[in-house]
Amino acid sequence: MRGFLLFLLALLGPGIAHGQAVSFATYRDAYIAALEASGMTDIRQEPGDAGTLTFKTPDGGEMKAFLDNGFRQYVENPGQLHEIVGRFVRIATGGSPDATAPLTADRLVALLRPSTMTKDFPPESPPVSRPFAGDLIEIIAIDGKETLRYANTNDLNALGLAADAAFSLAESNVLTRIGAIDEASDSGITITAADSGLATGLPVAPGYCAAGKPDRIYLLVDREHFLSVQADDEAAARLLRQVRTAMVADQATMSSKLVKCSNGVWESVR
Repeated sequence: MRGFLLFLLALLGPGIAHGQAVSFATYRDAYIAALEASGMTDIRQEPGDAGTLTFKTPDGGEMKAFLDNGFRQYVENPGQLHEIVGRFVRIATGGSPDATAPLTADRLVALLRPSTMTKDFPPESPPVSRPFAGDLIEIIAIDGKETLRYANTNDLNALGLAADAAFSLAESNVLTRIGAIDEASDSGITITAADSGLATGLPVAPGYCAAGKPDRIYLLVDREHFLSVQADDEAAARLLRQVRTAMVADQATMSSKLVKCSNGVWESVR
């Protein structure tokens, strides 16, 4: 975890942190090679999104692969490139047992995502989501042993849940399903993740942002990580803004806006 934080800080140059001996291009190229070996074709990078690949399956269907989660694991474990790539390619190509697992209400979880992600879904079947703060939305997902699938209205109907009830349940489920939480800090910035991949559900979980707690500023980095600082730590907040600027320039962050928990209320901040 600390390795990934240093990797992010290294975007600001060697005066902040030592860079890691890893490369996003190396991970992406290995991923593409594994997709090709699995029989996938027409593999291309999404315009303006270095972390997303689109490809066609042998039966002509089109699928997307998101590289951020696997790349994070590669940063933490550079010697396991091929094992990590192989596992994520198997998931992306539909080889996970989660595809046939029954849908149950205890699998619903609430997560934060950028509002722009909804454009990737067909208009007749959008994911269940609602505005959060900044450029983020709160979205309901279905948690599996290996994968996350975004829930749609049909899923909620199958469970007999209205949207408000589903969000309430999904937020509570984050706390029961998240497992071990990993945190590391450097220069006043804390990075938070979880082995379950559900860390971005913590901000909406009951009691996380509550009245009486110290104000904190947050940046959603990817589907598994967020950065945060104490709002009254001016040096750390300034550094977080610098990290945000560098990551936006490199198209390396899911969110371009900071949000703050202030006395139990989420708000957008500059």
